Amino acid sequence: SENDKIVSQRFSLFSIFTSPQQVIASPFEQIVNRDSSHVNTEELSKKNKEESKEEIENESETTINSSTISNNESNTQINSETTSQLDPKKANFSDKFRSSEAMDLKVSIKSFITSVNDRGWGVSPEIMMEKYMTLIEKKLSDHILWGDSSKNELEVAIDNIERMIMKQLHDCTFGCIYDDEKRDNEIQNQMEKLSSVPLSILLPENFSPSSFIPSIRELAKLNVYKTPLDKILCLTRCCRFVSSVLTRENSFLFPNALLLCFIQSNTQQIYSNLQYILRFRRKSKLTGEYTNVLETTKRSLELLSQLCSTLNNNNTNNENNEN
Repeated sequence: SENDKIVSQRFSLFSIFTSPQQVIASPFEQIVNRDSSHVNTEELSKKNKEESKEEIENESETTINSSTISNNESNTQINSETTSQLDPKKANFSDKFRSSEAMDLKVSIKSFITSVNDRGWGVSPEIMMEKYMTLIEKKLSDHILWGDSSKNELEVAIDNIERMIMKQLHDCTFGCIYDDEKRDNEIQNQMEKLSSVPLSILLPENFSPSSFIPSIRELAKLNVYKTPLDKILCLTRCCRFVSSVLTRENSFLFPNALLLCFIQSNTQQIYSNLQYILRFRRKSKLTGEYTNVLETTKRSLELLSQLCSTLNNNNTNNENNEN
C-alpha cells in the first residue's frame, strides 16, 4: 500500500544516516542547558541576525576600535594616532595600535590592503595571506610595543590584525570563486528539498528540533561575521551546543544533528564560509577543537548529498513500481 511505501522509505533512510558505523567521539565538553520551547525558526533567524550586528560591533575583546583603520574614499585610511607615551605592559591592543610608535605597522597593513584591492590576490590568496601574517608575527615579536609581551598577548595582537585585514578584504575574498558559488547553490537546493521531508530521517523521533535552539541561534549569526576567526568561533559555539544535547551513546548522530541545525536555520553559503575559514585563517591555529568542527561540518554536508541522492533513488523506484 502507499502507507507501507512511505514507512519503508523513511526506515531505509534513517538506517543509512544513523548507522553505528558512523560513530565519532564528540570533541566538545561545554554543557549548555536545553531550551525545549517552540520557536519559529524563520523569525528566529531574522531576529538573531539583527541582534548579532549590534553584538559584534560591541565586542570589546574581539574587535578593533574603528579609529584605528577604516574605510573612506580610498577604502583604507589610517586615522590620527595617539602621541602620548604608553606603558607597553599596561596598555591594551587598541591603545598600542593607536599610538605613534605603531605607525610602521599601520603603514604596512594599509599597503598590504591597498595592494590586494588594486591588484588582487594573485595566484594563491591563502599563501599570500599566510606569508603576510607570518611577517606581522615577526614584526610584533621585535616591536617596541609588543617585544616584551607574553605569548598570549602576542596571539591576541596577531588575531586582531588578522581581523582588521579580513574585514577590509571580505567583499573581495568571500564567495568570489565560481566553484564556491556553484557548490553553495547545490547545497541550498538540497536543503530546500530536505525541508519538505520528515526530520525523523535524520534523528530519532525522541529528538525535538527545539532542543537545538541555541545552535540554530548561533548559526543565524554566521554570515554577519566578516572574518575567518569569528566564523570558526561561531561554528565552534554551535557545535558545543549540539554536543550538550547528545550523549556519549548517541554521539555518532553528531553530523545528523548539525545538518538539522543548518536546515532549521536556513544557513546560506555554508560551503563559502567553510572555504573562507580554510583559506584565510592561519593554518597553525586550525587545530584541536577547530579541526573537529571543520571535519564535522564537512561530514554534515556529505550526509546532505547522500540523503538527497537516496531520496531521488527512492522516488524513482516508487515511480517505476507504480508504472
